[in-house]
Amino acid sequence: MFIAIFAVASTLGLSIQQRKREIALLRAVAATPGQIRRMIAWEAAIVALVGSEAGIWPGIVLGRVLAQGLLDHGITPPNYALHYDWLAAAAAIGGGVVTALLAVLVAGRRAARVPPTLALTDAAAEPRLLGPGRVIGGLIALAGAVPLFAVSITTTDPQTAAPTSEINALFLVMAAAFFGPVMVYAVARLLAPALTALSPAGGFLAAANLGAATRRFSSASTPLVLTVAMSCTFFFGFTTIDHATTQQLQAGLTGQLAVTSAGPGLPAAALADARATQGVRSAVGLTSTTLGPSLGVSGSTLPAQILTGGQGGGLDVGVTSGSLSALHGDAIALGRHIAGAAGARIGDRVTVMLGDGTPAHATVVAIYSRDLAFGDALLSPELAAGHQTTPLLSEILIETGQPAGAVATRLQALAQRYPGLHVSDSASLITANDASNELNHWLGPFFVAMIFVFTSIAVLNTLIMVALRRRRELALLRLTGATVRQVRSMARWEAILIIAIGLGIGLAIVATALLPLSHALTGGFRPYAPADWLAAILGVSALLALVALSVPTWQAVRSRPIEAIGIRE
Repeated sequence: MFIAIFAVASTLGLSIQQRKREIALLRAVAATPGQIRRMIAWEAAIVALVGSEAGIWPGIVLGRVLAQGLLDHGITPPNYALHYDWLAAAAAIGGGVVTALLAVLVAGRRAARVPPTLALTDAAAEPRLLGPGRVIGGLIALAGAVPLFAVSITTTDPQTAAPTSEINALFLVMAAAFFGPVMVYAVARLLAPALTALSPAGGFLAAANLGAATRRFSSASTPLVLTVAMSCTFFFGFTTIDHATTQQLQAGLTGQLAVTSAGPGLPAAALADARATQGVRSAVGLTSTTLGPSLGVSGSTLPAQILTGGQGGGLDVGVTSGSLSALHGDAIALGRHIAGAAGARIGDRVTVMLGDGTPAHATVVAIYSRDLAFGDALLSPELAAGHQTTPLLSEILIETGQPAGAVATRLQALAQRYPGLHVSDSASLITANDASNELNHWLGPFFVAMIFVFTSIAVLNTLIMVALRRRRELALLRLTGATVRQVRSMARWEAILIIAIGLGIGLAIVATALLPLSHALTGGFRPYAPADWLAAILGVSALLALVALSVPTWQAVRSRPIEAIGIRE
């Protein structure tokens, strides 16, 4: 919703800014400020109403695709059904109209207030870098971003770092939009000598334009900032979490074999028989479960595991204090993040809510670091007894003392006693975890793809509007002696600068969001951003911007300047 509102407001605001000369002419022929405001309000309301209504049917189609995808990937239950409600459609249409009205009224307030005698002069002049509205809006955005960044960079809880980092990125995008003219002006002043040296004509003109028309170039770069910042933050947030989880699984499963079942699980007797199998050095059983809101966390459940057998089976959860050997009776081991949230240390008695809602008291016997892979808590089987949906084991981890192939053959013979039993190497558990994590592997990229497509449309619309508006300006340059080659060189440098500013600020916002998330997940500042995906997002964004800026400019310089100078805006 934020991205939709931001894109609509940015595009409509730019359209009003580019009509200042037309509005000034209306003021010069005695149109009152009220008449101007009503005119642009009616125009915006009609356009928003038609556009919003036109988007209802595509939205329903996309909703059907999303619902079917959720079903196909097992994210929703089989009985999930998509229901249509007129209230949602009315809210979407109403939100679109209100957003459009606010955008055009705010953008047109200056042109409507200017006295008629000064209207044309004011329309021809570039407004100052920042007006009061931009300063106030930018300060509000920064006031929201700074504390969120402070929380995300200091917390060690991924459940806190992830949402605060994402919301922080939204506030920083808004701040970049409000303070964009200042950043554009700074870039122009900084790069002017280098551009002039590289291209005495085109580079000089591009730097001069950048410094003179800061609001226009800021409006051109803002959609790029939005596209890069939002797409990369959300997508690489998913990949960072997924990569950290996989890394912890790989480090934590040091045993050679894993025993699973094609059915609901394995009985506890299967663990005893696996331990008695020749060549098995040690074996432990794991059963997935959850804890209710407890241990300093309210309003959500906590992923947990029941560990049967204590230490062994090649299971290395990264114990930092205590020992899993003591995990029996009313004992519990806690992940480092949840232990920090609860303020729990070894030997402390903590209150937990078991999966069936029963409160229980447990003694902390170990604290471990690989909680992304193995859950926030490891429970002893005695603590969870009688509070499980099923007493069956999810998997048995095996550490062998003999060649794994021979031991696997002996373990597979247990299938005669336990139908559905299957023996594989421990790496298969990592593959199974990847396959079951559809939320990150399918829904996350799908969500990011929608963001990228929508923001890319905003990029194309905005940049084409900016480029088309410059036909008279380019014609005037040619009439004053600039050659076609020099004008095209100037346009190329301007496009390069717009793309560099948009991508640079966008990547800075991404870093501000993802570095704290990576620190909370792994303790380091290395978010996982696959190079091919990063190159694709940046490359497509840059290509769209280059095409949107270059094609209208190329068409403009093809016409005779004396004809283009008198073209209707």
